[in-house]
Amino acid sequence: MSPRRALCWLALFTLWYLAPGLPGSAAQAELPLIRRLCGPLAGLAASAQWVRTDLALEAGREDLAWTRAELALALDPTATDGWYYLARHLALDRSAADRCPDAAQRAHWFRLGLSVLERGEAHAGRPAELILDRGLLLAYLGSLPEGEIPWPGGAAGAWGQARQAFQRAAELGHPQAADLAQRAGDIMAELGAGAPPD
Repeated sequence: MSPRRALCWLALFTLWYLAPGLPGSAAQAELPLIRRLCGPLAGLAASAQWVRTDLALEAGREDLAWTRAELALALDPTATDGWYYLARHLALDRSAADRCPDAAQRAHWFRLGLSVLERGEAHAGRPAELILDRGLLLAYLGSLPEGEIPWPGGAAGAWGQARQAFQRAAELGHPQAADLAQRAGDIMAELGAGAPPD
């Protein structure tokens, strides 16, 4: 091995070793193995996986895209945008009527998108944004023609869940969430569902 290559390997090992959560510490032990192995390069590796996810989607390889997205999230679970991207893909792209003719299947994809946001809340660096996005997706669902994506309680049920999500995001300090919760309550009143008390 050349001296230059040995120096590069030493520098990489030093960066990995000095990363937060030193080997053997409790913080390091809680991380997934793939993230521990990548050390400080995990974020960069996650970004590469998101690019590969896009390429798989463009090629029509949903199975491969899903695998790559899950790997990206394992590498960098704090990346709020990754959770957001995957959830939007499932809830909006996969549940589109032109792509999925069966209404029950559209509801399935939509629920999967919401479950990705829920998973992300525990790990993301900005959980209030994921909670707000849950509300936005549910508001979108409540705005669709009745039955396009079947939902418990119909449009009023979707708007009620959206309002709850906006209220949670407001509690976590999201600056736009309180206004959105108020608007969702107004829409529920217009639908005749009435807004639940705060």
